[in-house]
Amino acid sequence: MLKKTLPYLSIKKVICCSVKSVKEQNVFINSYKTWISKHRKFIKSLPVSNVAFKDIKRTIVLINNALPDMFYYLKDPNIPATTNTIESFYSRVKADYRRHRGLTQIHKIHYLKWYCYFKNGCK
Repeated sequence: MLKKTLPYLSIKKVICCSVKSVKEQNVFINSYKTWISKHRKFIKSLPVSNVAFKDIKRTIVLINNALPDMFYYLKDPNIPATTNTIESFYSRVKADYRRHRGLTQIHKIHYLKWYCYFKNGCK
C-alpha cells in the first residue's frame, strides 16, 4: 500500500543515491528537507498500527538523527564511504568463531585477539 504512494516513490529517488562530494551532500540534504516539508502532513496522518507506516516513520527519525554525522567520509579520506569492509570482516570472524564452539569466556577472548592479530598481518 505505501510503496504505491507518491511520497514513497519520491523519497526513494532522494535516498537511493551515492554522495561523493560536498556539492552532492548539499543536494542530498536539500532534497531530503524539501521532501520532509512537502510530505509532513501525509507522514503524520499515517496510522500507527500498520508496520509499513511505522517503518517509514522510524526511517525518517533515523535519517534525521544521522544527518549531522553522515558525511564525515567526505572530509577525511581515511573514513570509508560504506561499512562493507567492516561488515565483511565481522561476518568472517563470526563464521570462523562458530567453528570453535565450547570455548570458555577467556579462551573466546584470546581467540579473537589472535584472530585479529593474524588478520592484520601480525603488526
